[in-house]
Parts: sequence; structure tokens; C-alpha cells
Amino acid sequence: VEVPEEEAEISMHAMAGIRGPRTMRLPTWVKDRRVMVLIDNWSSHFINADLSQKLNLPTTKIEPFEVRVANGERFQCTESFRNVPIKFQGVTVKADLYALPLVGPDVVLGVQWLEGLGKVTTDYRTGVMKFKSGGRQVTLSTGTEKGTKEVGLKSIERVWRSGSQIFAVVVENKEPHTEDTGQQQGDVRKLLEEFEGVLGEPKVLPPHWEFDHHIPLINVQHAVHVHPYRYAHFQKTEIERQVAEMLESRLIQHSKSPFFLPVLLAKKKDGTW
Repeated sequence: VEVPEEEAEISMHAMAGIRGPRTMRLPTWVKDRRVMVLIDNWSSHFINADLSQKLNLPTTKIEPFEVRVANGERFQCTESFRNVPIKFQGVTVKADLYALPLVGPDVVLGVQWLEGLGKVTTDYRTGVMKFKSGGRQVTLSTGTEKGTKEVGLKSIERVWRSGSQIFAVVVENKEPHTEDTGQQQGDVRKLLEEFEGVLGEPKVLPPHWEFDHHIPLINVQHAVHVHPYRYAHFQKTEIERQVAEMLESRLIQHSKSPFFLPVLLAKKKDGTW
């Protein structure tokens, strides 16, 4: 069996077993074993390499070829399985499958099988596929799963060992914020009083150190020519209030330097600046 290189493709959804926008997952039977088949019209036919060994399917050696994944990865395929019977819901189809290390689905049925069905009507929203086989109408349905199902530890371990990616989403109920009890308030007040010199609001600049940081200026440097910033009256009043407050606390001092920076004020939603 030879597969042209341009036909050997598999989508990311099929490789990982994730239901994509144009895929369907159906429970089927292969040699009395229940397997999950992913129908994907963007892929070729594949079977999980481990599953093919467990089913002991007759192997046909083929010329090795590469299988391209949509994300750019490439896998080497060296085995095929001819005319594997797959039992759907009341119908049996046969397909040539190629071994690939699939993570999610057991079997992927792709474009070759769909093209052989002729006219196919598919509703991906409801998960229903209709076509004719042997002169009779066949309807395949994925069924509708309602709600969520609890997963056991063994199932999670089996999925993890197969190479799937597992994500944990933890939902926490945040308790509403409650006021501290009187005992807690008393402890905090006692701590604040004990270390008032450290935790109190600073009124002056910190003490001088051996090396005070400063910005050295270049000698004989002229001031930058900029136009003064024009403030609205309410901004001017607020600037004067804050400057007077900082002068009183000795956080700033008067300067006659020609280098100045305009003050910009932006009022916040809570009324502060």
C-alpha cells in the first residue's frame, strides 16, 4: 500500500483527540473491542499504534512515508492495516488504517472514507451524519452529553500516561471580607503604638547618610526652553495646597534652579489626585 505524501496529513484536533469545528466523535467496535473514532474531513485514516498491537491486526509493511501535522510536526509511518472492519451504529465499514501515535482518539477516519460515501449530510452542531450505504439510509449520531461527569483517578492516570495534556481548573468560593474582632484590633493598635517611630506617617526627610544620592549637573549648562504649563483654577488650588503641605513637612524646599519640571495633575475617580 502506498500513500502519496500530499495525502498523509492529520489535523491538530485529530492528533490530540479534541473535537474541532468540523469533527465528530463516535463510539464504534473493532474486533469486539469498543473504541472511539474521530471523523475528521481534514485528515487521513489512522489508528493508535498501541491499540493496533492489542487488537493483533494483520500488518502490511509499506514504504515509509511522513505524516504532516497542522502544527508542522512530522511522524514516520511504516505500517498499514488493510480492510479493518469498523462497526458503527447498525453499519459496518472497512478502511485501510495507518499506525500513528495518537493521543486522544483510537481511530481517525478522514477524507478518503468520506469521499467514498458519496453524498453526505452532516450537522456538526447536533452531531448527526446521514448517508446511503448498500441502498439504505444510514444515520450516525454522536449523542448529546448533558452536564459534567466525574472522572476517577485511574481514568486521569490513564489519560496522563497516554501523553495527553491535563489542565486543572480550581474554583474557590471567596469568603466576604469581615471586620477584625476586638482582640485583633487591640493587637494591631498595640503594635502600632509600640513601633510608632517606624510605622508613623513621616513628617521630615530621612536622616543624612554618609553618601547622599544626588544628580550631578554639567557646568555652564543652559536651561531647557519650555513654555510654562497653564493650569486650570481648580488644579492651581490643589497644587498650591500640596506644595504647602510638602514644604511644611520639609519633603521639598524652595529652589531657584532654572531647570524645572511642570507639574501634571490627574484627578482619580475616588476624588484623589
